[in-house]
Amino acid sequence: MPILSDTVVRTDSSPGANTLSLLPHVFVVADAAAMASVIEHAPPDARYFAGFVGWGEGELDAGIE
Repeated sequence: MPILSDTVVRTDSSPGANTLSLLPHVFVVADAAAMASVIEHAPPDARYFAGFVGWGEGELDAGIE
């Protein structure tokens, strides 16, 4: 299975370089090596959330109408 980048993880400490803290203990990981380290050291019941949905200016309004 390929390592996904731009993944949100919950961990007690920063996963390392190329990460962004969203909330205490919640990080966006944008680096495959950092994500591999998180997976390697994560408890077996860890949860990973990958994916993104975004809208350009006016797209959401147009979709609702």
